[in-house]
Amino acid sequence: KTTGPISLQWKGAALDAETLSYTIFIDTNSVPANEAGTTFVESFTIAMTSPGIYYGRIQSPDPSGNRSLSEISQLRVE
Repeated sequence: KTTGPISLQWKGAALDAETLSYTIFIDTNSVPANEAGTTFVESFTIAMTSPGIYYGRIQSPDPSGNRSLSEISQLRVE
């Protein structure tokens, strides 16, 4: 993908019809810690302005405070 807006999409699952929030982490570090934003839908668009290899993951807490983390994905921006 070239620099510019990149749309991320995923599928989440909640027990008991809970409303989930998703925090997106994107970073050049292989364990992403830079918070790119939070959303309540299963997609997020981010403006990628610099070429490089990025890593991303999604975190989703439940109402009890438990947090689920996705696997780390790699994205190359040229």
